[in-house]
This record gives sequence, C-alpha cells and structure tokens, in this order.
Amino acid sequence: MTVAALKNLIVEFGDRRVIDDVSVLCEEGAVVGLIGGNGAGKSTLLNVLAGNLQETAGERFLHPKTRIGYLLQNSGLSGGRTIMEELRSVVQEGLDAIERLPQTTDPKEYARLQAIIDAADAYQIDVRIKTVLNGMGFGGYDLTLDVSELSGGEQTRLALCKLLIEQPNLLLLDEPTNHLDFKTLCWLEEYIKAYKGSVIVVSHDRFFLDRCVSEIWDMEEGRIRCYNGNYTAFKEQKELYLKEQERLYEQQEKEVAKLTDYIDRNLVRASTSAMAKSRRKQLERMELIEKPHSDERRLKLKFPVDLAGGNDVLQCRDLTVSVGEDHLLFSGLTFRMQKGEKIAIVGDNGTGKTTLLSVLMGELAPVSGNIRWGANIRRGIFRQATHLSMMIIQYCRSFPIYILK
Repeated sequence: MTVAALKNLIVEFGDRRVIDDVSVLCEEGAVVGLIGGNGAGKSTLLNVLAGNLQETAGERFLHPKTRIGYLLQNSGLSGGRTIMEELRSVVQEGLDAIERLPQTTDPKEYARLQAIIDAADAYQIDVRIKTVLNGMGFGGYDLTLDVSELSGGEQTRLALCKLLIEQPNLLLLDEPTNHLDFKTLCWLEEYIKAYKGSVIVVSHDRFFLDRCVSEIWDMEEGRIRCYNGNYTAFKEQKELYLKEQERLYEQQEKEVAKLTDYIDRNLVRASTSAMAKSRRKQLERMELIEKPHSDERRLKLKFPVDLAGGNDVLQCRDLTVSVGEDHLLFSGLTFRMQKGEKIAIVGDNGTGKTTLLSVLMGELAPVSGNIRWGANIRRGIFRQATHLSMMIIQYCRSFPIYILK
C-alpha cells in the first residue's frame, strides 16, 4: 500500500524554485532517510507532505487511511497542561468513550463508542505512556509538572513522546535526535526499527540512519534520487552512480563536439548541407546530461599554534563535583590524557557531562580533587547547540587538546 506520494512536485518561493519536479512514493512500513545539505528543501518537502504548505505545481497523494504525525525541528509544546495531561490528550476521545460506555444502553451507540476506544487503543494508554516516557528519558519526572516548566529541549522530547504514543501510520520527523542523550538515542533507534507505520526522517546523523532506515531520499538542488538500503549502502550506490554519470557525460561531450565540428564544416557546402542539417536536428533533440558533481563540502579550519604542547596533556585525580550543596554529580574521577588521544564523554542527560567540561576549563570549582594541565596546553571549548562540533573534531589537529560539547 502506498501511504503517501508526490508527483511532479514543484515548490517556489518568489522567483526561487526550492523543489523541482520531485516524484516519490512512501510505501507502508518504509523507514525513509531524507538527506541533503542545509537549504536543500528537506523541511519544505515534509511541510508539503504534512499539508502545512501548498505546492506550486504537481500532486500530493495520501491514502484515505493515512494519519500523519509531524515533529518539526526544535518544536516544543505550550504550557497549560501537565505532562500526563498532554500525553493522554492524544486519545482523549477514546478516554471519554470509556467513561460513557457503562451508561450506554443503545447497541448502536455502544458499538460506536467501542470502535472509538479500539481505534485509539485507549485501554492501554497508560502502559504506552509509561513505556515511551521511560525510553525517552522521562522515567523519574513528576508527571504533574506543567509542560511550561520544562526546558526547550525537554519540551521537544515530550512532543516526540506524544507522537509516538499517538502512533500515526506516517511519522514525519525533522532532526529527532536533537536533545537526546546516547541512551535515549539507542532506545529511539530500536523503537523506529520496530514501528508498525511508515517513517520519513530528516537527520544528519549517519549512524542513526545506518541503524534505522530502509531507503534514502537524497535531496540536491531541489531534486531527489532514491536509493534502497541504509546510509552506508546509499554512499556506495551514489559513488557508482556518479562514476557512471561522469562516464556518460564525457561520452556525450565527445559526441556533441564531433557533431558540432561536422555541422560547422559541412553546413555551407551544397553537397553535404542536407546531412549537416540532419546532424543539427539530431543535436537539438539530444537530451543533454548534466555534469555530475558531489555535494559534499569539506570544512577547512586553521588554528595557528605558537607553542607545541608536551606529551602529558591533562591529569585528573580523585575529582568530585557537585551542583549546589546536596546534588553530587560524580566523585573519585581519575584519568590521564596524553597527546593525540581523543576522549568521548557519554551519559544520560543531567549526569554532569557539560559540568565536567566547565570544571576542566576552570569555569567551575570542584568540591575536591586535583586538575593538572601539561606545559604549553591551550584550552578551547566549543559549546552545545551546533552540529559543527562533530565535524570540527576531524579537522582540528593543530591544538594540543580540544574540549568540545
């Protein structure tokens, strides 16, 4: 069953064509990774699918049974409800039907209410809420807390929880891995892989795409090419495609040059003019192949270093860090870092990863313990809320050490 489809889709903003003649199908049970550079039109495509944006031309098709759930990038929830009220609202009609069911004597009304309850799976709502909340890192939260008291990242995670509980059969996710710690990310990967509906997800996380998706929609210059398999399979297929396109392009360029040369030499000669005109028509009818190019852009950064650091970069011994007087984050942390080593700090949200970096930078004082930096070590920190941090790790080689978050 085709859950959703776009045919010859064109979207323009003023004189700028953002989506150019795109035709795609999303089949039942598919998990699609929608990828492309910033500004390629990914969010625009999701908004058209969700019905939030009118296409300039082309067609949008949804199966009559398709129910769409759309998580916008960095979208949260407004206040006025508790966490539990917000999540139970997705099946409120079913919950209301449960309350009315015992007082119903009309068989037809009873059947109608029961159908609402079954469609919403309302009897199991609290089990579903608990499962999703635990998986998404809300297990220890006070569920009577007003949504407005949550941080922006927590509200976005809660919005995702709400969608997962609602269980639409077409789930549109725009950068869902933002604000997720490693444990929650792993849970979401497993949840999406086992999801009964279809999913279209925009993500720059290649590892997430490798583990979750069954096909890739590669968006470039407003157009889409579809590839079967995960991100790694896509990279291999695209490399072969680009090589073949390069071969066909070069072959056609030679053919065009040959035809053009023949036309130029023979068009004015009476004996060969007819053949030259025939070649010219052949050239005009030819569907020209565009020169293929890779859309990968390399980040180039230079950090001049006036002093080289030594082999011993950092030593921490028996480090204890707290927030306030009563909240102990960690204690007894001892480690040694030498030149050339890369260390990843992983853990649940709120366990003290960012606080540790602030302590190492000297911005916060530890409760106890010792921090010793090596000779000529210059420290730099790259703060949270940017995708560039993961890219910079690969390119920053001149500093003796980087602390990135």
